[in-house]
Amino acid sequence: MELHALFLYKSMTLLCLISQGLQNMIILSGDSNIKVINMDTGDVSYILTDLQSNIYSIDYDYKNKYIYFPRFNKNDILRFRYPSEEVYNLETVTAANKPTGLAIDLVNNHVYWTEQSKGNLYRCNLDGSKKTLILQDDIPFALTIDFQERWLYYSTLGTNKTISRSRLDGSEKHTFIDVNLEKVTGISKDYNNGRLYWMESVEGVLKSSDSNGTYRMNVSSTITPGASIGIFVYRGDIYCSNGNQLLQVKLTGGMRWPFVVYSDIDVIHGVLYINAKDQYPVVNINSNHYVVDYGSSLTTDCSFQTSEWSPVREIYWQFNNSGVITQIVKETKGISGSSIETPTLTIFNATSSESGTYTCFARNDIGTGHSIPIYVTITGDVPIVFVGDSNYSIGYGEEITLFCNITSDPPVNNVYWEKVVHGTKNILNNWTVGIQGVSVDTPSLTIMESTTADIGTYRCVAINDVGTGYSETILLDVFGELPTVTIAADLLEIKYGETLQIVCVINAKPPPTKVYWEKVSNGITKVISNGTSGTDGITIDNPSITFLHATDSDSGFYKCFAVNEFGMGYSSPTKLTVIGGLPEVSVPYMTYLTGTGYTIALTCVINNAFPAVSKVYWERYISGSTTIISSASIGLEGVTVDKPSLIIASATEMMSGEYTCFAVNSVGTGSSLPVQLTVQAGFTQKAPIKEYAEKQDHTTSDTIIGAVSAAGTIGLFVIGSLTYRFTRRTVPLETYHTQVMVYVLSEQTLNRTGRKQTVTRI
Repeated sequence: MELHALFLYKSMTLLCLISQGLQNMIILSGDSNIKVINMDTGDVSYILTDLQSNIYSIDYDYKNKYIYFPRFNKNDILRFRYPSEEVYNLETVTAANKPTGLAIDLVNNHVYWTEQSKGNLYRCNLDGSKKTLILQDDIPFALTIDFQERWLYYSTLGTNKTISRSRLDGSEKHTFIDVNLEKVTGISKDYNNGRLYWMESVEGVLKSSDSNGTYRMNVSSTITPGASIGIFVYRGDIYCSNGNQLLQVKLTGGMRWPFVVYSDIDVIHGVLYINAKDQYPVVNINSNHYVVDYGSSLTTDCSFQTSEWSPVREIYWQFNNSGVITQIVKETKGISGSSIETPTLTIFNATSSESGTYTCFARNDIGTGHSIPIYVTITGDVPIVFVGDSNYSIGYGEEITLFCNITSDPPVNNVYWEKVVHGTKNILNNWTVGIQGVSVDTPSLTIMESTTADIGTYRCVAINDVGTGYSETILLDVFGELPTVTIAADLLEIKYGETLQIVCVINAKPPPTKVYWEKVSNGITKVISNGTSGTDGITIDNPSITFLHATDSDSGFYKCFAVNEFGMGYSSPTKLTVIGGLPEVSVPYMTYLTGTGYTIALTCVINNAFPAVSKVYWERYISGSTTIISSASIGLEGVTVDKPSLIIASATEMMSGEYTCFAVNSVGTGSSLPVQLTVQAGFTQKAPIKEYAEKQDHTTSDTIIGAVSAAGTIGLFVIGSLTYRFTRRTVPLETYHTQVMVYVLSEQTLNRTGRKQTVTRI
């Protein structure tokens, strides 16, 4: 900031003023000079001369003791400290373009000014920093600030001559009063009656209006037209310039005629009244340090001093907590005071968040005063609860400790943990089964054997006499593996009706919650679980499967399955073969031909005879009638377990028909396909078939009970088809040959299934 040192005239008078300090005085600005009138003594003296510019306005910073003024012809704004015991040093505040009106905002520490040539209204800080364009209008000139209502009033001298106003940031700009052809050169606010006063220089009329701009009145009209610029209202008195005169108009009493206070040889532009009592409030405190127990009330004393002419408009406190500033007013919750009536601040329930510095502020129309900082310390607090890691992961069944550390004054008297799973909260303390710790001495939580039930969100909680402290949350995860399942044997065989156990071994952590088996046979899968008929076992404790009475339907591929909380495991398949079942009964020949009186043998072969065959019989079907043939039937032989073939000692034509062999064991009854016997009169058989059959009679292994085969003579033919469906009908004899043709079954299918049987010619 640029500094200028000026030597002043009438130094003896000036020194007298300085020695007496700041007095009641009027500061006048004119062409290149600034003067002061001591209202107590009547002395007049120069403060500054040779300013090389017209000075149209002037204002005072009561807080920092500076006079500010604009230099219209030099395009800048200057200031100097007043009063001062040294030579006045001019400081350049900021550059400006033809500045005229100037006003100081003591509340927000701003300088405002108008620039006539550019139509701008600017603002900056008191030191000139942060210069900001507030608004633009048609040749703004005079300027004043309403500190109470926070309005900025200014006049325009352009095409539209008005008194306009806006907020201090330039918002809400509007015309306050349209003054038609008049030029308003000075504006001032009277805080006693709340009215605005202005000078209309064309006709030399002093006027006023209420704060709404509706009730207007002429105050005085005897001022010289075109000669007045500056105006200042103070406590019911109006001081205004009138050429080289300073006039006073008293608002009190009946007469409002202006009278001359002072006449000068120089032209007077700006007028400023300074009252020694018009200073910002002085704020006092009794103590600057308080120590309070947590939860107690806290009262910080505050008082202020101000003149009756500048009453305090607002009381508030500022609280600084680690650089965070909070303003406390009387409406703030949790306090009382912080008002003009009761400036002292009382905090009802002091906590650690109230520790910091407090400063009391008092504001009047001149400015804002404040106390020195008050330091407040709150002793005691809710416990500070700290946990280390926020995430834990542990294997199933392992021990885990969730760390918790507590700092507390006063001491902790209770500790517990909160566990939340799916929104449900559970409390864990030192009585909870399966854990350790969770006490005042050992607040950490130890889970002795972790399971998936321990998965969740945890929080350590501590209580003291002040209140409850909570830690950050901890997430605990428990991991495990799928069950490992094995079967002892790969291939198993069992005889029909016997008992068999397939051993299943399960290794699982966590333990399985479900065990079952699957059987696959002919592409069909069947699930076998505990309670399935004919089985035992298949439980978590005994996962093996036991077949109580094996049947041929139990044959197939088996797998053991186990499920735990992490999924499903299963074994490799093992094959089970059940030996035995219904007897398999077959006949090697489908058609027999013989003559009357001959012996003929209908061959029957029995396989898979386990359990053992207990009975054999035949059925003969002739003309819609069925006859059961047993070993006791007259004229017949065979039909026994050892010799199941049917031997007819002397065939007759009436014996022609369909014959079916049956074998019975403890499982059930098996049957052959039907064979067709044809007995014709006159047919000659040259070989004794019974003797031939006896020669062929033999016993096979365990799977074949007995077989009696018989072959006819040259005149015996065996005729059939490659595929035979089991029906009650006679297979016709289609062709006679001199050579015996024999068809042997390649795949023998029991006729009880009703499926096709394929034969192969050999």
